[in-house]
Amino acid sequence: MSLLIRVSNEWRHRTVSVQEAAEGLGMTRQGVLKAIKGKVLPATRVGGTWVLQRSVVDSARARRGA
Repeated sequence: MSLLIRVSNEWRHRTVSVQEAAEGLGMTRQGVLKAIKGKVLPATRVGGTWVLQRSVVDSARARRGA
């Protein structure tokens, strides 16, 4: 496996989509997008798609008690 593919696969496992974050946090997709816009949840825009670090979502879920 090439280094680029390996790095790409590792990155995918450490990030989640807005929809996956919403499901994990018990929120709507729009709620997660508002939290990103309000800088409550840090996220990175990749092309036209927001992605969040899985660890950020896990921490937020622990704080929410979800």
